Amino acid sequence: MLRLSRKYLAFLLAAMTFLAVPSLGNADGVMDKPVNLKVQVLPIGTSWYMFGATYSKVLQEALPAQSIVDVVAKGGGVANIIAVQQHKADVALANLISTVWAWNGDKDVFRGKSYRDVRALAGGLNSAWLTPCVRAEFFEKYHISSLDEVFTKNIPVRIVMKPKGATVVTLAYKLIESMGSSSEKIREAGGEIIHVSPEQAESLMRDGQADIYFEAGMPNHPTINSISLTTDVVFPELPEKFIRDCEAQGLVLSRMPQCFKGQVKPLSSFDMGTVLLVHKDMSDDMAYFLTRIVCEQRDTIAAAHKAWEDFIPDQGWKQANTGIPLHPGAERYYKERGWM
Repeated sequence: MLRLSRKYLAFLLAAMTFLAVPSLGNADGVMDKPVNLKVQVLPIGTSWYMFGATYSKVLQEALPAQSIVDVVAKGGGVANIIAVQQHKADVALANLISTVWAWNGDKDVFRGKSYRDVRALAGGLNSAWLTPCVRAEFFEKYHISSLDEVFTKNIPVRIVMKPKGATVVTLAYKLIESMGSSSEKIREAGGEIIHVSPEQAESLMRDGQADIYFEAGMPNHPTINSISLTTDVVFPELPEKFIRDCEAQGLVLSRMPQCFKGQVKPLSSFDMGTVLLVHKDMSDDMAYFLTRIVCEQRDTIAAAHKAWEDFIPDQGWKQANTGIPLHPGAERYYKERGWM
């Protein structure tokens, strides 16, 4: 059975009453005994959580009776990779950027340690851009109009973002450091960096207790949407120096479409991408099954959150979308479909 806390279950039922998930049968004979799976995503209120909840539901429909699928509503694009590597999660979402950092043992993010026991099932699941959301009142108060000025003029800024372990947090710190600033310098100037859940971040921005919110933005992102509808905010461009620093590390600049109140034009940013991961030791049959479900139930998953409409199943195998090698079971699925 699908196991969720009461809080998560209530949210899931409210969000998914409109979904009619077609029966997929008993895993197509891939397995005939109950299985236990942990699917690690992000906290409630995020698009990743909606993916995890919906994906787990369609898995439950297809797995043998008495199977258990746990939705682990924590982690992030960095932490989830470590969870899979350490067998603390069976399946997880991560960012394309993070998988490359993990595989190469990025000295800043993974302290030089390589995580090469993870394998991809599908990439290109959705786009997620580094998105700075700023209270308009903050810019007006200090007579500034850019992020460069925030960090070079030692303005007492209150920054709010997810707990550490999320890829967007890593990129936000890289931005701050590229501007010659740091957590310590921000505190010395009278500001602070606050790590909280998306729901708390929304409340802090709305109540004027935070000035900048960094998020992995995408069309219809629930937290950014809510903030932009209840607070007068602007979406500034990323600093040029930060852009150059990231491009030197191999990141590719792209355009986030105009999709939020207060966003006056498409935003030049870095698309972090989204990848579904498992451990290399997972059986080929299970990896094949998990890949089949995410590809063939793409429309069901997209119905839960529009961000997942970006996923094109026949492109899910490409390394440009995964950043790391495929699991052999996933590779078998793509080849059987004639996509690879």
